This record gives sequence, C-alpha cells and structure tokens, in this order.
Amino acid sequence: MTAPVRFNHRAAFLMRAQAVYGTAETLSATADACNPFTGDGEPAAPDPYGYVFDGAIGRGAAQVLPTRRIAPNGRFREFQFQALVKGRGSAYSASVFPPNEIHRPLLAAGYEATFSATPSARIIYTPIAPDTQGTVLTVEQYAQGAIFPARDVVCNFSYEAQGTGVPIFTFPMRGVAHVLCSDASFPSITLDAPTVNPPAAVLVVSSLGAFTGHILRNVSFDRNRAIETARYGQNVAGVHAGFVPSGYNPTMTIEIERPARSAYDAEAIREAASVASISYQVNSTGQFNRFTHVLPNAQLVSVTPGNDGPIPTVTLVYEGKASSPTANDAESLTFD
Repeated sequence: MTAPVRFNHRAAFLMRAQAVYGTAETLSATADACNPFTGDGEPAAPDPYGYVFDGAIGRGAAQVLPTRRIAPNGRFREFQFQALVKGRGSAYSASVFPPNEIHRPLLAAGYEATFSATPSARIIYTPIAPDTQGTVLTVEQYAQGAIFPARDVVCNFSYEAQGTGVPIFTFPMRGVAHVLCSDASFPSITLDAPTVNPPAAVLVVSSLGAFTGHILRNVSFDRNRAIETARYGQNVAGVHAGFVPSGYNPTMTIEIERPARSAYDAEAIREAASVASISYQVNSTGQFNRFTHVLPNAQLVSVTPGNDGPIPTVTLVYEGKASSPTANDAESLTFD
C-alpha cells in the first residue's frame, strides 16, 4: 500500500478585479491572496463544474435508456468563499482598503468603494448604479493538490453573527471556468494584515430606529442578489460569457430579547409599515478594525415570537429600501 498522493489539508484563494471583462488576470500569490474561513475541520472540497449544455442528446432509436453523450460545453464554476470579518488595522486611504478577502469580493457583490476622511479615515461601500456591470473577478482556488481558475466572477453577499462569535462574510460566487482544473503546488501566499485579529461580536452597537435598548442575540444579513442568468452564445468562444446580476433585496434578520412594548412594539411597527434607519456595528472601540452596516430606510416585514427557555425573544426581519423610487441608497457598509 502506498501513501496518499494528495491531501485535503488546506485551501487558498487568489482574487483580483479584472481590467477587461472576458479577459482573465494573471494572479500573484503575494498581491492577490485572500484568507478563507474554513471552520474547525478540513476545507470543503471544490465544487463540481456546471455546463450550459451537459452533452445529453436523448434516447437511442431502439433503446429505453439515454444514448451516449457528446462533449458538454459552456463550462462554469459555482462556489462559495467565506471570510472572517476584520479591518486592516491601520489607516485607510484612497488606495488602502480592508484586506483582500473583504474588499475584493464586496466589489464583485455589487458595491463600489469610496474613501472618506470625514470624520476619520474610512472606506464606505455603497451599491453600484443600475445599468452598470460592476466589478468582476479572476479567481483561483487551490485545493486538493489542484488549481481551479474562473474569470468574470460575480457574487451575492451575506453574513451572520451568531451569539458572541466572530461575524462571517459569505460570498456565493459564479463565473466562467475558462480553464479546466489541473494539478498545482500550493502557492506561497502573502496575506493582508495577517497579525490583525477579527473582532468578536461584542462591543456591538445596534439601533432599530430610535430604539437602542435591546439585548441583541443574533444577526444575519443577505443581500439576495440574483446572479442566475447566464450569457451564452453559439458563436462565443467557450460558449459561456458570464453571469448577469439583476435585482437585490437587502434583508437583515435580528433576534433580540423581547422588550416592553412601550419601548418597542414590533407588531405595531410592522402593521404601520414604518420606515426607520437600522444599523449594526461590530467592535465599536476598535479603530481600523470595525465595520458598520446601515439600512437607512428599512421596513420591518416579519415579526416572529420565540424563546430560549424562560427568555422570551423576537426575530425581526428588516428589508432595506431606497429613500425614493429614483434613489440608490438602500444600504452602506463602512470600515473605519
């Protein structure tokens, strides 16, 4: 018996924004490395390839089983990248952003990044304008002794902060698999801000409109960005030409201990279709290692009573809305 020829011990991701749509970037292990969150166990296996046409051509003339397939086409990748939320730990500028694993996927999730020096150095992520493509990435995933490249990668964005652990950003990604996977050595990567620890969900500041007196238990968010629609063409090299994002519906789910209704009457707020600014900030005292997410025009759309043993709770689902039918201000994320 021989030793295993490869192992599932570690994983690496390289990502870079593409200068030209449809043209993959040449990635660098020192400039483009992103630190993935893999949990306490082994990394998840790479996701299988998908195809626009899988090669099936139906049954044979005298058969009751499918006939032999022809070659598939339109190869693409659908995979997930997760990262622990943290800042750079040093001052931001017009050219200095949060670590790669935060900044670059956020751009591909349909945000644009703006530096502001007021009231202190910060990077603010806001939705890209409608009718714009936004950033696409070239991504290389190293896993199980192989490399899995993809270009024109776009993604959705969500996060969760359960209990008092570290919040986790999740980016479900889709892109064109322009090159088939191949054996590759694990790269010698250089990570952004490797000595900066991600903050736990303590020292949290949360507001539900004017109400700030709640006991916050769990928070999750999903941008609900649709990235299902594929571009393909019979006269396109490789058939697949990427995915076209469409609508999104930023939704924050918040579990709190049930307060007195004289302070916060969730059911009445839901029925009134009230609009309020809600926010969630992690690490309120940590400069350059905190983030704040604001839905300035949020509406409460669901109220679910619950309990943790003897403790009454309520789960609130807020949707972020624009301030007017022509505005583009449903949410913002700030790293400072």
